[in-house]
Amino acid sequence: MAKADETRLRAVLDAIDAATLSQTDLAEAAGISRDSLYQYRMAARRPTPDTVRRIVKALKRQRQAIDRAIERLGKLGV
Repeated sequence: MAKADETRLRAVLDAIDAATLSQTDLAEAAGISRDSLYQYRMAARRPTPDTVRRIVKALKRQRQAIDRAIERLGKLGV
């Protein structure tokens, strides 16, 4: 595989990784347990305002990672 093709492939794989956020990953990034996140999603518990802020902050970081990956793909002509 040519170097340029390898670079493009790596960029696509990085973009897929950036777009794939599991509940476990989100919980870890927000500093909460996966079980707590699940309970919030099922409306079994209500997060505190601080917890909501941490979840939003983690989601924004994820969005920024996706934006960077897409920008990289664009620069590579993908």
